[in-house]
Amino acid sequence: MSQRIEDLISPYLKFFRIKNDPETETKRLIYTGPEPKDDREAILMSIAKWRVLLTHANRDYIDGGPTTCGLCIKYFLPSTLINDHYQCIECPVYRKTGKTSCKNTPYHKICGATSKKEYTRAIREEIFFLKSLLEG
Repeated sequence: MSQRIEDLISPYLKFFRIKNDPETETKRLIYTGPEPKDDREAILMSIAKWRVLLTHANRDYIDGGPTTCGLCIKYFLPSTLINDHYQCIECPVYRKTGKTSCKNTPYHKICGATSKKEYTRAIREEIFFLKSLLEG
């Protein structure tokens, strides 16, 4: 990969926002951009999401889950259950780990983090993991 990752994800960063929901009094990360066209774009969108969250690591908002993940937008959200599995079996994360729902990835460390230090470390691990999907 000849381009720096920051240059590759920069087109997607502008589509992420932290939005206040006055009805529930919560903040939520939202993605307002186009759907990814291919796996590479979905991975870059996912890396962009985690970079945004890394810069806002105070955790006083909801991360948006699959609605803000490029890979989930491509593989999980449009899916239906087939033999008790979501279509994420075609996702690059599944192809690497052999598990659905991002199991065997740093994602679940992010969800379970109890301190800012744990949270930011887990996000960095997730970004590293997602970069590995671009390389192979």
